[in-house]
Amino acid sequence: MLRNSFHFSRRPICNAFIRLAVLLCAASATAYLTACGGGTTGTTQTVGSDYTAKVVYNFAPFPDGNGPAVGVVLDVKGNLYGTTVHGGTFSEGTAFEITPNGGQWTEKVLYNFCHPGMHCSDGSEPISKLTFDSAGNLYGTASQGGLYSEPGIGNGVVFELTPQQDGTWTETVLYNFQGGWDGDYPQGGSLLFDKDGSLYGTTLGGGGTGEFGFGNGTIFELSPASSGQWTEQVLAVFCFLAGFCGEGEGANPQDGLVFDSSGNLFGVTRIGPPKFGEGLPAYGYGTVFELGPTSSDYWSQSWPYNFQSGPADGATPMGGLAIDSSGAFYGTTSAGGNSTLSPDSGTVFKLALGTDGKWHESVLYNFCALPVCADGSHPTTGVVFDQSGNLYGTTMNGGTLDAGVVFKLEPQPDGTWKESTLYTFQGADTGQGPVGLTIGSSGNLFVVAAGGSTGRGIILELTPQTAD
Repeated sequence: MLRNSFHFSRRPICNAFIRLAVLLCAASATAYLTACGGGTTGTTQTVGSDYTAKVVYNFAPFPDGNGPAVGVVLDVKGNLYGTTVHGGTFSEGTAFEITPNGGQWTEKVLYNFCHPGMHCSDGSEPISKLTFDSAGNLYGTASQGGLYSEPGIGNGVVFELTPQQDGTWTETVLYNFQGGWDGDYPQGGSLLFDKDGSLYGTTLGGGGTGEFGFGNGTIFELSPASSGQWTEQVLAVFCFLAGFCGEGEGANPQDGLVFDSSGNLFGVTRIGPPKFGEGLPAYGYGTVFELGPTSSDYWSQSWPYNFQSGPADGATPMGGLAIDSSGAFYGTTSAGGNSTLSPDSGTVFKLALGTDGKWHESVLYNFCALPVCADGSHPTTGVVFDQSGNLYGTTMNGGTLDAGVVFKLEPQPDGTWKESTLYTFQGADTGQGPVGLTIGSSGNLFVVAAGGSTGRGIILELTPQTAD
């Protein structure tokens, strides 16, 4: 069973498909508390022979942030920036900076969300990776808060953080989600800039188009004006059940977007299309979607691939997509695959456009191929490329103590991919259940995970060893 410190919202969600489809860890209270609270006494770390490991930061008790849920982003100086879902002065999340200094790392909270004087109109509980613009400002989303609210919760905001000369940062809300036809509850992947400076992102809910007034997520664009205001346009809406609020296909996009060379947007949904019949799960196995610009406000919507699960394919794609120079996409599914040791342990996949004009998916790696799933199981963070074309990612489970691993996939001359485990989490002080991976300019890997010495989350650095 997949285990993690996934964030549970107080929001009453009408489309109950969401929580089931993402394989949340709350199968038992014991499993949840172990993952989120640090677990048992730590043991010796297991590190790949080509890497050294160091915990560069343990999130501290109040008023520090608590519960980072996504990866970090780096600036040109090698500083790390990210968000926590909880903690901070007002206990509703933070944006933070971690700076290297002589081998040590220092953390500074840049912003505390849900200011009581603003009645949380500045947003609360950010569950998204941050994005830089060319001027050094940071952009992100907060999953709740804002002006348009359900009682005490809100539909979420898009925000900008701007550095000041005195070293502080100021927050500006660029957009308040309204729910209903508009999106609500933005979370997951980072916002995406186009060449004109517009921002693109996803919301988990909203986009209602039917008599029930709700849908299953949106894709939105925010465009800046010379006045400094931003204008939002919903580009696409998602609906799980045909006849209720649309055609019925994939639903609940939440893992970010990627452009292809033609300006089309691609992403994944963790559930859909709906499947009904004996032995079939109603929620489906997840999809890859494509949006193309049109002459109207709405973009065209198509579905290059629907995952099939079973031994031949993955299920429940998580972590978004990476694209290579040929236009092929790569990602991870948290379930499915043909492991004989532990079925449904997840896959790494490739989706490429064939000469026949159709998209073709291939599974590059099936997890839990080794005893005790030493190679990892249930990948949830997608994959990232290094400059040599290798893929890196994490798994939520697997490893000697079932606390997750960091892995590398290297393409081989025969067209296969070789997997190696770079780091095995041991729980407790060393962390567990990784939620994000970022590659630094020197090839260092920065991994965000649950646990740590405080049980509030850690940032781990894996450094490639140089040959003697």
